[in-house]
Amino acid sequence: MTDMQDLLTKNTSDSVVRFLFNRHGVRGEICELNNSVKALLAEHHYPACVNALLLELSAAAVLIAATLKADAQIMVQVQGGRGEHAIRYALININEDLSFYSSALLQDNVTYAPQQSFKETVGEGASLIISVFPKDGNKWQGIVPLDGDNTAQALEGYFRNSEQLNTRVFIFADA
Repeated sequence: MTDMQDLLTKNTSDSVVRFLFNRHGVRGEICELNNSVKALLAEHHYPACVNALLLELSAAAVLIAATLKADAQIMVQVQGGRGEHAIRYALININEDLSFYSSALLQDNVTYAPQQSFKETVGEGASLIISVFPKDGNKWQGIVPLDGDNTAQALEGYFRNSEQLNTRVFIFADA
């Protein structure tokens, strides 16, 4: 094992790293969440497909919060759509210090398959809602249809449709 592989294997903390390519007009953030998502998953006993969604929403919330320059609380929420196995909602609420908590509401008397797809979990006609609650200033909210096959594609749709900003998002979440 190389020194770099050893370092990555031992790293169990959370981090956000900003990068900028001036000549290409590209900027972004890379986040790695370990301790915070372990704590998040330990708090609840959701089915595996809902845990996977919450992990992806956690990464999305951290990336959005790291990008904003405002002192604000941010909520990233999926409002469930129609479908036999669709959730009612799942949300991540993130504070200015990038600490966060989650909540999800499932349908009553429904068995959620561990490997059910993102589309089955969120349901047809679901929405992605991003709410920003600044300490000073007006709160705002963006709501877009949940198009795509995962949270990353949903965020790209949000930035394309709501912010008119070409954005690429890559999320890898593994409980």
